[in-house]
Amino acid sequence: NESVHILVNDEEMENYVASTIKNNNVAMQNIFLHDIPTNDSWIRDYWPNFIVQSDGIVATNDWDFDSWGRKYKWELDDLAGTIIAEKLGLHHFKPEIVLEGGAIEVNGAGTCITTESCILNPNRNNGISREALETTLKNYLGVSKIIWLHGEIQGDDTDGHIDNLVRFVNPTTLVYVCLLYTSDAADDSLRVDLGGRRIIKK
Repeated sequence: NESVHILVNDEEMENYVASTIKNNNVAMQNIFLHDIPTNDSWIRDYWPNFIVQSDGIVATNDWDFDSWGRKYKWELDDLAGTIIAEKLGLHHFKPEIVLEGGAIEVNGAGTCITTESCILNPNRNNGISREALETTLKNYLGVSKIIWLHGEIQGDDTDGHIDNLVRFVNPTTLVYVCLLYTSDAADDSLRVDLGGRRIIKK
């Protein structure tokens, strides 16, 4: 059975979550509650990312998290990522680079896709050069090729996370999203093209 791990902010929340689960007749044997305070539920961006080293041993990268370019004062999330990495009991690397989970997409076969608008943004790594960041990504993700996209989406707090644009579904196949808004102000339909498959939502 799959284990489920849930972060809770304090004992009161832990008791509430546990009682809610039990009251809904869900068995607790594979559910684990961890008292690790956070600011936000979007754990994908501050959770450590897992890597398999050349010797087959699993380790983690504990990247810095600055609330999407210091847009919020959410220091708990950054600290939570470090606590999680330590609690896992795995070797964890601390690259000392601001990087959110949603900012990178890897295929597990040496390729990483990311966006200039996000990880090269001065609000994250103080104007780090593309070359220095590429070296860091290659060293800590074990990739040899990095594909850069522009990624900027109006109104996006993440400054253009790659996971808003494209994802690997296997090492050689990508699914992309292309949002096209009609120029007719009277027609508010949103046309979404998913890898060549068109969906029209009214």
